Amino acid sequence: MAMKIIKISALLSAFNIIALVMMPMTYEFSDTPPILPKKMLEGEEFLKTDIGNNSFHMVSSKTNFWCVVKISSKQSINIEDFYFRYWYNQSAFRSREAGSLSMIGNPYQQGSGFEDKRFTAVSNFDDFYIQVGTGPVNWSFQHLRSSQGGFQVSATIGGSFNYLANPSYFVYAVRADEGEMELWINTTGEVNFTVMEGKDVFLYSREDFVGKLNTGCRWGTFMVDGEIQVDIENTFIGWARILGWTGWEKIECITPQGKHRVMTQIDWRGKPVYRNGSLVDPRVLMVGQNGTWIFRMNMVNGGWGGSNVLLFGADVLLP
Repeated sequence: MAMKIIKISALLSAFNIIALVMMPMTYEFSDTPPILPKKMLEGEEFLKTDIGNNSFHMVSSKTNFWCVVKISSKQSINIEDFYFRYWYNQSAFRSREAGSLSMIGNPYQQGSGFEDKRFTAVSNFDDFYIQVGTGPVNWSFQHLRSSQGGFQVSATIGGSFNYLANPSYFVYAVRADEGEMELWINTTGEVNFTVMEGKDVFLYSREDFVGKLNTGCRWGTFMVDGEIQVDIENTFIGWARILGWTGWEKIECITPQGKHRVMTQIDWRGKPVYRNGSLVDPRVLMVGQNGTWIFRMNMVNGGWGGSNVLLFGADVLLP
């Protein structure tokens, strides 16, 4: 795994469909965050971190990567000013989907900060695929083109956080064609920073599931016992999202420790009208230990709005 580690000790004073979870925050800043460096707008890929008096600043134009900022202290962690903004593209004729996640707090303690998940997923009028894997038959065919139109996802998140978990982590992961991000933090007290980054980010969609039968087109999806296995070396952080028009879906997740989580969903004209199971809230990030994660999918869904299932995540090394 390619990654870079930077340790710093100092005084610290994505438009089709959006899923967002945020805890109560205020929206006032003592300082105006700086403008992104000019080189970011010229397409040069880089990540840069700076420490000032009572501040932490990060800018990056990288895509298809993850980064983690660990914030630890001998006293309580109070962030006075938090500012995070980003944008990324799923560009025309280059890809079909793009996705991201971001959070601050303790990944294993829901409600300790905020979580943000965004994506874009498109299909073309003549898209078609079929995969059969039952008995002696193992056959597949695909006619899937990259998107004919580009779509951009963007967000600006700001606020303040009192008494965050110690340590806390800021996590950002993205898989896209191009993009930029900026992070600015002001807080009080003496803290330690550890910054890490890597490239183990994945984004799967409906045609990536292998099962007894999996077929789909612009207008719908029919999947029986579809499965994806993801091997994680460190910590898994990700989300699953069902995009349905009218129909029924069931998604299962089996963790490396054998924990079985299930969600059943029924859609009507593009809106989920029923959800049930331990994965009932698709806005909540999935976090867990290393090993093989198994995702299974059954789906009967169709309509003019189309259907899909997205699985986004990263193999993150928490410092």
